[in-house]
Amino acid sequence: MTRYAQEWQHRKVVMEAILEVLQDGKPRTARQILLRLPTDEGFKVNKRLVNSILFSEAKRYVIYNRNSYTYRMRPADEPVIDLPPWDLVRRRAASILRAFGPQSVNALVDILEDDGLYVPKWMVRQILTNDEFQFTTASTPQQRGTERRNIDELISEALGEFV
Repeated sequence: MTRYAQEWQHRKVVMEAILEVLQDGKPRTARQILLRLPTDEGFKVNKRLVNSILFSEAKRYVIYNRNSYTYRMRPADEPVIDLPPWDLVRRRAASILRAFGPQSVNALVDILEDDGLYVPKWMVRQILTNDEFQFTTASTPQQRGTERRNIDELISEALGEFV
């Protein structure tokens, strides 16, 4: 199993544990969630990882209160946010990059959210690296160079559609 597959599996297990903690419906901060997570999984979990998962993979299932910095499960009668189609996000990301130049993943997520597209960071990262089936993080200079090249290719591809 590759390092990236192990990282993805780790995040999946932690997300499931986070959602179990939030099942009682009470709003909790990331630190409160962290303190209630089981410690027998053998994984290193910190507040940063909890927040990262809640803002990306688990975003469809939780509601964040910016005033109290708390998370809670979405009510059963409130629909879960479906992921938008990959092609739509890909085209919109290309038009944003063309209009505003290079953007960070966080900035793209914020702009897409302002446009009404609720897209997790992992999906934007996958689109920018042209690999929607493998969870990756650009941790080496070679990988970051590949990511930069793929962003340029994405912009060129999008420009070709409109020319």
